[in-house]
Amino acid sequence: MDDALTAPEEGFSRRYTSASEILVRMVASGQANYLDERAQRIDTLGNLDWEAIHTSEKAIVGTPDVVIDKIKEIRDALQLTGMVLEFNAGERLAENKINRSLELFCERVAPAFR
Repeated sequence: MDDALTAPEEGFSRRYTSASEILVRMVASGQANYLDERAQRIDTLGNLDWEAIHTSEKAIVGTPDVVIDKIKEIRDALQLTGMVLEFNAGERLAENKINRSLELFCERVAPAFR
């Protein structure tokens, strides 16, 4: 077996094992019924229209400058040290639009947080 393939596969396996352990602890502690909540969020995301997305407090949409300002506002208000980003929530965007969003984020937004 090629050694170049085993390291990424092992890392992938470790990440999913860790995520699974966290999920088990969350469900066991009663903090969340993760699967039901996740299914509800997916359903909600799938039914959002542009106005709901644009006005949502949970979505950041706009030019790179608007995105930078909103991230800073949320970061400061919630005292966050990190965020998880989803460039295609609801899986409705075309691949070229996802790629362009990611490109703009990497080139124009991310540098504002270095």
